[in-house]
Amino acid sequence: MGGLVGVPADYLIAVALPLVAGFVGHELARQGQELARQSKQADLLSEFNRRYTQVLEMQQKPEHQRDPTLYYDRLWNLQFDQYQSWCQGLLPEETFAYWMDNRYSDWLADREVTPIAAVAGEPIKYRAGFHAVVAEWNHSPFHEFIDDLHELGTAAAFEADRKRRGRA
Repeated sequence: MGGLVGVPADYLIAVALPLVAGFVGHELARQGQELARQSKQADLLSEFNRRYTQVLEMQQKPEHQRDPTLYYDRLWNLQFDQYQSWCQGLLPEETFAYWMDNRYSDWLADREVTPIAAVAGEPIKYRAGFHAVVAEWNHSPFHEFIDDLHELGTAAAFEADRKRRGRA
């Protein structure tokens, strides 16, 4: 006899061992999920950076300089994918906020895609390019987020989005 008073040691081991094994198994599964999430996050960041580089390179191509709305189409498709990944918790908020700070700065500056980009002889600026692409969108949480971003700035857009999605 041993263990607790009146409880055989074999019984204690028989009860405790599955509990400990269950806890260890749960913890290993949690760590595995976290590693998988971190790996997915790294893959997404790499992919989004690759796609953004391609979007920037488009500015130098003559076919895109003739129709810079292609640039905006690619840019906003990328931004949509980034937003979706952020909503799913697959992007760090500070990274997504940095990207959105840049979109807000672009909105405020309203610069041309490239100095020689033109549609019908006129340069197309950020806001006009945005509106050309947005005309094709259906109303969506992303659309609301971007409208808030352009109207209110990054922090307020994040807060409004959290409230809409019930995460305030």
